[in-house]
Amino acid sequence: MDLQGFTYYKDHWYEACAASPTGGPWHGEVTICAKAPDGRSIKIFEHEPVPGQYFSEGEAWQHAREYAEKLIDEGRANPGAH
Repeated sequence: MDLQGFTYYKDHWYEACAASPTGGPWHGEVTICAKAPDGRSIKIFEHEPVPGQYFSEGEAWQHAREYAEKLIDEGRANPGAH
């Protein structure tokens, strides 16, 4: 799996992004990967929606970053955790 563009955080990699598909409020989403026991990278969450709506792209992106790190910190982004 190509993790270029992902952010490394506590033995995980995540990609945070923001979108405003209808030109309305901004939404965030995250993709989180972890290392499997055999050493390969596996996706834990793919395009997981971030709760909430935001007024700007920057705000949605920042909340997506924080949400990804929260999922990792809480152990919800570990292989087999959900």
